[in-house]
Amino acid sequence: MKKNKAASLVLASAMALSLTACGGGGSAQPAESGGSDAPAAQEGGVSLSIWSATDKEAVEKWWVEKIGEWNAEHPEIQVSREAIDRSDSYAYENKITTAVTSNDLPDIFFVDGPAVSYYADNGIIVPITQFFSEEDLSDFAASTVAQCTYDGELYAISATESSVALY
Repeated sequence: MKKNKAASLVLASAMALSLTACGGGGSAQPAESGGSDAPAAQEGGVSLSIWSATDKEAVEKWWVEKIGEWNAEHPEIQVSREAIDRSDSYAYENKITTAVTSNDLPDIFFVDGPAVSYYADNGIIVPITQFFSEEDLSDFAASTVAQCTYDGELYAISATESSVALY
């Protein structure tokens, strides 16, 4: 339970901070952000892993900076991130699917909103409702909160929202 709470706290922090990182410039680069080999947590601590798709260079630099700051300030909770190259549009999703099958998922992973209900229904992800007040949730688009809610529980939180247009 301690690991789930720590994972949820890191997720909430990462997502809240990532809202400020959106819209950076630069080109997408495959990168290991924050290093996948984070320093070991101090005795009795936890190590958390995050998977997300690669992003623009400025966002990748942000990840390295923020994870480095977090790890320096929280020796009891060490975080690592694996940035998965998305040049093949299905590489990230394939890695998640393989990890589900082999029971080798990271502690935190990014997923498209429409898939949240699938992961929740199959017990792959845990609810994070208890970590967000109504006031916290009011900072997010109502449509994304709804999409990340399954059976009355919040399972994810979206840093962004996308639209599809048909002409």
